[in-house]
Amino acid sequence: MDAIQRIISICIDRKDRSNAIKYLRQTLPGTPLAAICQQDLPSASETWNRIAELRETEDAETIAREVELRRKRLGSDPLAVIRIKVEREVVLASDIDSIYVQLLDAETDSARIADVRVKLLAVLSKKLGHLPADEKDAARSSIDDLAQKLADAGVADPLPYEILIDAEDVAIPDRNQQLISAARATKKPAQPSASAAAMDQNASDDDLSAIAKFARAFFKWQDGQDANDAVQDISEGLDDSPSSIFGYHLLSRIYLDSAEWSAAVAAAEKAKELAASSTDTTGRAYDNVLLDLDFTLGEAYVNLGHRCTPQALATYRSILQSDSSNIRALHGLGLTLISIPRLDEAARCFEKIVRLDAAYQPALVELAWVSFLRGEYSQALEQLLDAQNLGATFLIKYRLARTYWMLGDNYCHDTSFVQAHLIDAARLNPRFAPTFTLLGQYYNEVEGDRVRAAKCFTKAISIDSINEDAIKSLAFLWLESNDVERALALLQNAVGSMPRAGWAWKQLGIISLHLEKPVDAITQFQTALRIDAKDCILWTSLGEAYAIEGKYMAAIKALDRALELESAAIFPKYLKATVYHKLSLFPDAIASYTTCLEELEQTDAAQANPKTLVPALKGLAETLYQYAKWQYEDGGYGGCATRLLEAIRTCHRAMSIAPDLVCITKILGDSCLALASLVPDLLSASHVEAIADLMAAVDPISGASSAFEPPTLQDDDGALPAVGSVAPLEHILCGSAWSYHRAIMLVVGSPDKDRSSLVDLFAHDLGVAYFHSHKLAAANHESGKSMRLLSLAIKFVKIAIRIQPSKQLYWNALGVYTSAVDPKICQHALIKAAEVDAQNPRVWCNLGYFYLLQDDLDLAGQCFTRAQFVDPDWSLAWFGQAYVARLTGSIGLTCRMLASAVQPEILYAFGLECYLQPHRSPLTLTQASHTLLKCVERHSADPAAFNLYGLVLERLGQYEDAINAFAGAIRFIESSHETDLSSTEKTRCLAYTLENKARAECAAGFFTEAVATFAQCVDLGHADAYTYVGQGMASYFVGDLAESLHAFEKALGVCETLSLDDAANRRLKNDTTLLLSQVLYALGTAEHVDLAKQQLLQCIATDVQYVPAIISLCALGLVLGDWTLAQTAAAELIKLEPEVLGALDAEADWVLSSLFVLQGQTKTARGFLAKAVHRYPWKAARWSKLAELMYCHSPTSSAVAASVAVSGLSIFAASRPDPLNPVTTAQVSDMQRIGGLAMLSDSEPRRLRAGRSALCRAIRSSPSSMSNWLALGLHEAASAITHEPPAPLTCLDHAAVLTRVADAALALAGDAHTAEAAGWAHLLKAESLLQQGIALKPAAEQDSAAYLGQAVQVADSVINLVSNAAIKQAGYVQLGRALHESGDLATASQALRMATEIENAPTWTLPLQELARVYSASSQTADAMLCYEAALSLVDATPKAKLPILLRLAHGLMEALDDASASEHINAALQLEPSNAGARLMQTLLMVRSGGGTGKDKNKIAKNMALLGESDDAGYGVEPVLVEWLRAQIPAAKG
Repeated sequence: MDAIQRIISICIDRKDRSNAIKYLRQTLPGTPLAAICQQDLPSASETWNRIAELRETEDAETIAREVELRRKRLGSDPLAVIRIKVEREVVLASDIDSIYVQLLDAETDSARIADVRVKLLAVLSKKLGHLPADEKDAARSSIDDLAQKLADAGVADPLPYEILIDAEDVAIPDRNQQLISAARATKKPAQPSASAAAMDQNASDDDLSAIAKFARAFFKWQDGQDANDAVQDISEGLDDSPSSIFGYHLLSRIYLDSAEWSAAVAAAEKAKELAASSTDTTGRAYDNVLLDLDFTLGEAYVNLGHRCTPQALATYRSILQSDSSNIRALHGLGLTLISIPRLDEAARCFEKIVRLDAAYQPALVELAWVSFLRGEYSQALEQLLDAQNLGATFLIKYRLARTYWMLGDNYCHDTSFVQAHLIDAARLNPRFAPTFTLLGQYYNEVEGDRVRAAKCFTKAISIDSINEDAIKSLAFLWLESNDVERALALLQNAVGSMPRAGWAWKQLGIISLHLEKPVDAITQFQTALRIDAKDCILWTSLGEAYAIEGKYMAAIKALDRALELESAAIFPKYLKATVYHKLSLFPDAIASYTTCLEELEQTDAAQANPKTLVPALKGLAETLYQYAKWQYEDGGYGGCATRLLEAIRTCHRAMSIAPDLVCITKILGDSCLALASLVPDLLSASHVEAIADLMAAVDPISGASSAFEPPTLQDDDGALPAVGSVAPLEHILCGSAWSYHRAIMLVVGSPDKDRSSLVDLFAHDLGVAYFHSHKLAAANHESGKSMRLLSLAIKFVKIAIRIQPSKQLYWNALGVYTSAVDPKICQHALIKAAEVDAQNPRVWCNLGYFYLLQDDLDLAGQCFTRAQFVDPDWSLAWFGQAYVARLTGSIGLTCRMLASAVQPEILYAFGLECYLQPHRSPLTLTQASHTLLKCVERHSADPAAFNLYGLVLERLGQYEDAINAFAGAIRFIESSHETDLSSTEKTRCLAYTLENKARAECAAGFFTEAVATFAQCVDLGHADAYTYVGQGMASYFVGDLAESLHAFEKALGVCETLSLDDAANRRLKNDTTLLLSQVLYALGTAEHVDLAKQQLLQCIATDVQYVPAIISLCALGLVLGDWTLAQTAAAELIKLEPEVLGALDAEADWVLSSLFVLQGQTKTARGFLAKAVHRYPWKAARWSKLAELMYCHSPTSSAVAASVAVSGLSIFAASRPDPLNPVTTAQVSDMQRIGGLAMLSDSEPRRLRAGRSALCRAIRSSPSSMSNWLALGLHEAASAITHEPPAPLTCLDHAAVLTRVADAALALAGDAHTAEAAGWAHLLKAESLLQQGIALKPAAEQDSAAYLGQAVQVADSVINLVSNAAIKQAGYVQLGRALHESGDLATASQALRMATEIENAPTWTLPLQELARVYSASSQTADAMLCYEAALSLVDATPKAKLPILLRLAHGLMEALDDASASEHINAALQLEPSNAGARLMQTLLMVRSGGGTGKDKNKIAKNMALLGESDDAGYGVEPVLVEWLRAQIPAAKG
């Protein structure tokens, strides 16, 4: 036995509990070991206890170990899932339950038996969830029996009670109260065991078990104790037992009875979830529990409102699907349908209940309520009275009161009906809040007792804190009593407990708007809109809050949304108009106000009370006034006058409804004053009539104060003149003064302090109106009237100062008004204004101008400086400062700040100063043009401004606009009636302006109009030399050379009367003489040409350094072929220094280069242009001239010419733009064309592609230039003929491109180009046809012949129609080539011979080379060789020109077997270009044909073959197949 015990100890120490249990089982009674050692064996109960302890420990450690191992595996399940799986495996595999059974059989102690049974119950309960479904019933029965035994025994462990109570399938009221009562004494399992008799009934809550707390809560609920205590007990119990079905079931019922609907729903759903889980685990059925929970859910859903109505319907209908006669479910469904409301269906539900149980009173009550909701109050009353016969309830009493309330005043005022039933209902159920709500409404509306009503509402809210009717009624009651703070607090509490109460958020927002808290209002309205997004009033209120906060775009969006919901709503449109006004979107505001007024007029309210239109009329008038000022600032002066007229008419309409409205009167006065001060020139009879009608229609103010003199336009006899008898401006000013005077009368003596405080403002405005009237009278030389009006202006501004002496505006006005009559008062007033507001620049400027009038320049300068310091952008300050500087002679008027002024004097002075600056920039002139445009637009009757504006535009090159400006000046001069100008002075001004206009017309190309304008100027008798020069130039360009000659002669005659000691007079005479010589030359006769020469010589005699005359003489010699004259003039030009040449140095160099080019001295000519480039390398035009000369007259320097052109283009791109001398696209295009043509003469493929790109860029720069298209066509023709390998296009592609280019050139060959240009374009077309014929020759013979025939026809037409020798020669060459390709060699040779015989044609080798090709094709080798030799004699020694002819000549000699001569020409070609592949190939062929010759020849053959093999790598060598063929012909190379 000792050995067994030691083995067991060892197994336990090693944690080998399974073997320990096995050995312990061997010690039990009845085993062989027990038979041997009976005296040493422990009792069976002790052994089974040890076995149970070991098995419990083993199972627990196995679970812990397996969970830890499995959770560390890759891809393992979540920990909770692993734990469930492990527990299931261990529980099913464990034999602990059988051990407990054996232990029970062996145990004799009752207490220990109870503990073991509890343990067995726990093991069986845990094991039940893992058993198969077919074994669950038996296991569950065993568990229930065991639990019942333990409960009957009164054990303290809560487990049996939990199992038995949770197993009950009954509603909460039907629970086993005896069992629940027994469970109240159970303690937590951790407490020591005790019998039920020994349990302490007063144990602390911490010691009580969860089921005990549930039981205590159950009896508290049953006894009607505080629900919060019961909920607290259940919550503590659920913390210990979170899966208790009974706990959540009871909690849902308590929440339901406490009207905690959301909490009841949550608890019931949790209980249903636990019941379903228990059914799956244990197999128990909970039908009755689930039914009771469904009733709980249904009732809670109904009370939660519309958002839970679908859930309530689904709940009740699911119950009725199982039991269609369930009265409780039918009742709940009926209540749900009433809340929707679907009254007919609800009535059917209640009627079914009545059929099932006629005495079921709730159904009868709800049927009556359905009738009430239908509006059938009499029937509802009868049904309620019938239901009352079964017994009076609080609900019947309440609904009877509601019904009597709806039946009318007779029942309401009789206390035996509404009031009596409500009191009975309150007595029967003092916790029913609607009773007190209705009772409060009764006291408020019937008895007028607000105190008792407030108490009733407060009572209802204390019962039900979310009773919306009570909260709403109490809030509005307090708001009506002006108790905003209490109403606000009530609503804030309401939204705290009812966050979905949209009406409460809405009312809070309205209160916040009233309290001027727009930010809070925005938040509250937004919250309300989240609840109900289709409330038009909410969107309107939100828009108003946004507008008050300054979030105008958000306000517009909110108001738009309101109008989407209710398009007929007027207030959102009014608010939207006000927002548009604040955003300065005046057209939109006007449209919105107009729409608002149109719709308001159609409403009954407006027809009954027209004053409802006044706010919209006031807003419209104010908007029109503001829009007029905005249009004036933007230059829309006509629109300004129109808007002001509309504003006056709108004010008339408003004053006809509300004549005593001060704001409308103020707008009327401002509109009239704006008309008089802003657009006086645009006043019309409509404005006058509008004012007159308004003043006549509005009744005078009765009992007006006599302290203010009313404005009048009366004559001396006291009669008011008729409209039209005085100036319109005077009428408008009278209307302004009348408006301000009326406004004063309206506010004087007003009890409203806000209105009476406006007297000073209107007095000042009235003074302004009188001051403008004073200036008008002074302008009309009405001195008496003027002084009377000025005294009135001073009087009223003094009144304003007496009322409000702290406003600088009034002091400043007094200073301005008295500046001309009382300098002391003026100075005092302006100084006082500066003391009141030292930060106002206007005051300092007025004070500065006052000191200017007093000739105190020092003080004036200090005032203007102070104004500049206060506001650096104030234009009047800068003008005053500049004027002071001008008077002191220090600086000129150069400040840019003056450009932003509005005064005409400042605008004109600034424009004149900019124009007179000696170094004016284009930016300065542009700014001056904008300033003068503003000047002439705002003051359109000033001819001097128009004339200066035209001069500035002429400087800017805007000639047509300048012509219009001069025309405006002429128009106003001719229509002017100024008394200050004499007729002579007026004529002189008109003559100057006409001359300016004629000059601008010449610059714009309107020469016919310029001739007529110059004639008008001459007729006025104020013409000078410049006038006659302009007239002569205009006549010259219209082709009237005789008149032009006559005008220049008159100009020269005027110049003869001038003193030549003055350089300007001397230059004028020379310029006139030069122009006269040009006209003489244009007349064309020999006599006139000789006279032109004499005039030029006379210029030089007057001034030997007069460069234009010298250049003209040299050009005249070149044109006439008078080389002596040209060379003499050129010699004089060469002597002149660059400083003398000045801006004409480039023209001088160009004339000199042309002279030397004609003499064949190209290098010398290039030197002159190169000097021009070196002298001014930043002038790109000079690079262009040099590149053109090099390309046209030095073809061998084409690469250099291309580089020069590229340099010129880079200078164009890098140079700063000059608005007064811009680089034209034609100049850029010419440079690109020259560069492209220069690159064309290079044989390198890369340069060829670059040349083509340059020509394409030239076309993009100037697509209307035929020269560009012809140059590109020349490039494409060269590409098609040479078939260069690098070209990306085939021969047919080149021909197609050439055709399109030729068509484009022909499209431009119209009136804008000469006949020569058209001839070259047709030749390009012929070349394209020829190339297409050649390309199609191998594949389509017939099509090829057609193209070649067309080419022959086009070339022949060019020869017959054009007289130019170069074009005719090119035409013959084209014709010969076309005939050659057509096979007509005889005619082709004849045409080519004609090309070589044309007189005055350029020296060109192409006709000879083409003729040689024709002779070679005709086997006339000797003639072909003669042609090539003749071509060689015509070219210079440059390789590019001579090399092709030498090779063609050698090729012909080889064909004629004249190897010696061929070798001579090949060697000559190799001397020109040693690396030429063609020459190497022909030399090798010649050596191979001669048999290889000497060893020296063999070495040369090998060298040539090596060079030929490498030549193709360059892209333009010999074809590899030809090289291989040649290699095969060399016997020595075959090894």
